[in-house]
Amino acid sequence: MSPTRIPLFPLSLVLFPGQAVPLHIFEPRYRVMTRQCIETRSPFGIVFVHAGNVAQTGCSALILKTLKEYDDGRSDILTLGQKVFHLIRTHNDQAYFEADVEFLSKLEKWPDDPFGTLQATHRIAFQRFSIMESSDFVDHEIMGRRWTTRRVMRRMLEHEFEHYQHIKEILAALEDTGKDS
Repeated sequence: MSPTRIPLFPLSLVLFPGQAVPLHIFEPRYRVMTRQCIETRSPFGIVFVHAGNVAQTGCSALILKTLKEYDDGRSDILTLGQKVFHLIRTHNDQAYFEADVEFLSKLEKWPDDPFGTLQATHRIAFQRFSIMESSDFVDHEIMGRRWTTRRVMRRMLEHEFEHYQHIKEILAALEDTGKDS
């Protein structure tokens, strides 16, 4: 599949295909972006951002309708998650971010070298969640705490950012140990 360039909206939420999410658009650059998406009936991408780190897997969103327009230019829109994508490259030549993305098939093969990238592991998990039917998104009781599928996915992505460097150090140490033998 060849990359597709789409507008990008980094948010502190994880969007799933088929999930409807209302958004309040207040920043001027995203007002421009959503206006263009509405006029061209084209999707934009939502990627999870945490502590300044952007996830490499996201979901495209289509604007279903404008719920409310405010006098100062802000608006409330209703979006619907469409397809899971992998971020290839970002662009800053517009007022808003754009990215070259590759839309993923329903299920991706497990990587040949699963220790080579933590992100591949998380991308596989994200894809497993993304093909679930809406009836599969149920609450779970885990060790006495209520967890929704969304909460589990968000925690996995936060975990990736919190521990990625530590895992890289462990892998480097294992490689050094292997060289000594």
